[in-house]
Amino acid sequence: MSKRALDIADQIEGSVCKLDWQVGAMIGDETALMAQYGVGRSVFRQAIRLSEHLGVASMRRGRTGGLVISRPGPGPAALSMQIAWSKQRTQQRSAQRLVDAVADWAPTAPRGSKVIHDIVSLASAGFDATGRVTIRAMDSVKLGEQIAQAILEFLINAQWECDELLGSEAHLMETYNAGRASLREAVHLLELHGVAVMQRGPGGGLLVLHAPSAGALPQSIRAQLRSSGLTDEQTCTLLRDLLVILPSDDPQGAALCLRLGCEQLLDILQRA
Repeated sequence: MSKRALDIADQIEGSVCKLDWQVGAMIGDETALMAQYGVGRSVFRQAIRLSEHLGVASMRRGRTGGLVISRPGPGPAALSMQIAWSKQRTQQRSAQRLVDAVADWAPTAPRGSKVIHDIVSLASAGFDATGRVTIRAMDSVKLGEQIAQAILEFLINAQWECDELLGSEAHLMETYNAGRASLREAVHLLELHGVAVMQRGPGGGLLVLHAPSAGALPQSIRAQLRSSGLTDEQTCTLLRDLLVILPSDDPQGAALCLRLGCEQLLDILQRA
């Protein structure tokens, strides 16, 4: 996903905040918003897909259509945690330890702790009967989301032991019987969640990322807390309090992804 699309998605979220996050309220139509943000249709639609995935806003079609405000939920953040746990082969007992720590912290924590509790609880529900992480937090409705889920399931079933290069864009389009637009939407989601990146040029293709990543955690947590009425300053207070109680003696444990996400979001908010 292009940096410009990420910037526009941030600006859309800023517009939503200025409207006091009134769910269902109209932000503007596509033509007006493209002019407002100074971008073309391709970049704008990338930004919209990101906003829709994070639950910030959605595009309503038709003569009276346009971008309307939505209510973000814990799904995107929980999905990033499940992906990180799968990469690290996190044990279910480590995830339960994190759930217990957050549950003990939440009742006396600063406002907004329920958002964190819901994310961790949803993520921990992704373990199956064998103790393996699944990606139940993925809400696969659109074709691009379905392709992203199929690629994720392949990587999880392979325990991330596969060729680093999954294939060229043309090869993946053929494999998943997809058009270029749907495949690129899938790639954007995989990039957002720290799964893979598309390398352009000769010999390029979809490159799998194995390093620990916060994925969509920073964007998802921020959107949820803002929609709950928290200011960015209050969010910083909450995150600092959370970092104190996160288990730190298990560098490959369940808390690593959440810690990375909190630290990244703190850095974003402090630089704003």
